[in-house]
Amino acid sequence: MKMKHLNALLLLSWLFAACESQQQSPSSPGELVVAEVGDKPITAAEFAEFSSLIPEGMREGDTPLAVARNLLNSLIDKELLLQEAQASNIENMIWFIDELTNYERSRILRLYEQREIISKLNITEEMVDAHYRATRRDRSIRLGGIMVDTEEEANSLYQQLQDGADFHQLARTHSVHRESAERGGDTGLYQLRDQLMPEVVAKVADLEIGEIAPPVSMFVAREQKFAIFTVLDEIPAPLEASEARIREELLIAQRNQRLQTMLDSLRGEYHPQPQPQNLALLAERISQFTGEEFTPAEDDAALPVCTFGKGDPIALRTFVETIRQMKIAPQMLIDTEGAADLLDRRVIPEHLFMSEIINAGLDQDPEFRASIAAKRQELMVTGLRKIMVDQQLSVTPEEARTFYDEHPEKFTKPTTTVAIEILVSSDSLAQHLFTELAQATEAEAETLAVRHSERAEALHHNGRINFNIYTEQFFPGVSDLAQDLEVGQVGGPVRTQRGYSVFKVLDRQREHIPYTEDSERRARAYVLIDKAQNRYVEYVRSLRKIYPITIHEDHLKQYTAAQS
Repeated sequence: MKMKHLNALLLLSWLFAACESQQQSPSSPGELVVAEVGDKPITAAEFAEFSSLIPEGMREGDTPLAVARNLLNSLIDKELLLQEAQASNIENMIWFIDELTNYERSRILRLYEQREIISKLNITEEMVDAHYRATRRDRSIRLGGIMVDTEEEANSLYQQLQDGADFHQLARTHSVHRESAERGGDTGLYQLRDQLMPEVVAKVADLEIGEIAPPVSMFVAREQKFAIFTVLDEIPAPLEASEARIREELLIAQRNQRLQTMLDSLRGEYHPQPQPQNLALLAERISQFTGEEFTPAEDDAALPVCTFGKGDPIALRTFVETIRQMKIAPQMLIDTEGAADLLDRRVIPEHLFMSEIINAGLDQDPEFRASIAAKRQELMVTGLRKIMVDQQLSVTPEEARTFYDEHPEKFTKPTTTVAIEILVSSDSLAQHLFTELAQATEAEAETLAVRHSERAEALHHNGRINFNIYTEQFFPGVSDLAQDLEVGQVGGPVRTQRGYSVFKVLDRQREHIPYTEDSERRARAYVLIDKAQNRYVEYVRSLRKIYPITIHEDHLKQYTAAQS
């Protein structure tokens, strides 16, 4: 019985999330009352709307009537929680007001952006082609590099190169990246712009063959290094290799440009006039405040921090509330220059866009209003649970240790297959490397990977990749095959979006995590979740003893028969 009630509450938790994405449907005339919670009737129409949101896989019961009865109990639980939350005055708590206001603001701004900006963007083939060439994505480059440990050495080598020193000779004698150093700094890879690290792109994207970039700071295996790059060669790269990224960049740029144009237009229409004297007064008030939550005094609250040529001003109280809802501490406003900057860059633009939204009536959009109503209910219930359940719970060190000892499977790392992988652009080369890998020692396999692999992000590990449930999404096809092979076997070639992959399995590990501060924290979290679920069930049951509940079984049967 306890498990059935727990399932009903899990269903209810899912429902609150689902309701956010659902537009409320208009109620049908079904005034048949199937239950009452306190003085609130639950009509057949409300029950039908509730039931329509529940997927078949989450319905329990051997008969249609049993399913309906379980669903009705879930709806009753929801109503109990909402009534208790309302009685607890949760809607007037600052955190509730801030959370709902933030959600409402972000949701309506996204709706406005979608209708007025995103839907009007247009990326043409000519724009794509121009950006493709302007960003030098029309080529794949082979870099030469000299990597050293300090910025001083990098600057010294760069100056020597500027004075005519031989790049390859300096790479052989100074580069700490030994594999490429042996080849005079030649990485041996042809790489697209989007395959390079951003800090490298900034230095080399526009280089011509033979040109040398100033030193770039980069992290390799979590250690800071400094590298000097030159372009050794280039080959043409097809548009298809980077078209998705190009379109994304163009859309973002066009969106930002349109947003700025609209904002400039609104500033010209509304003529915002900041009031620095009131920002100074606010800074003085906050600096003198010694309590926990700053709120302006009544005499100050209505003072404007910004007036407009048309429309209402931004009052001091509204400014403080908005800053708080942005998760910015009021103490930041003691700096009047910083406060003026926040007002100009964030608060005024949002005020202008919200004014346009309200004038256009977008805040009355039915889908938007439905999402706000659903969010309000969700916050009421989650807030009630936090206050009445979560904040009442604790976990002792003994409970955490007992859980750790009794559930070793939760403290064991996933099975990890360690392999050396080589990614190349042609099937024939992959076939050849497959044969070489089959005969290669571990050290020889690493050398092959460094020499041939185009997966640059794995080269600082000499081509080693750990395949497990956390990394398999990054290596589709390759990960599954690698985890099926025995240690010592070679797999591939596997065709991927980036080329052909071959690999040799070196090891397979499954490590148990020792009891440390970190694993103790995890054990505490597991115990806390279990306690919270059980306490939540008990709490909802206790509400059933406080609020009178009536289920009209005959009406429920009538409703179920009509649905069949």
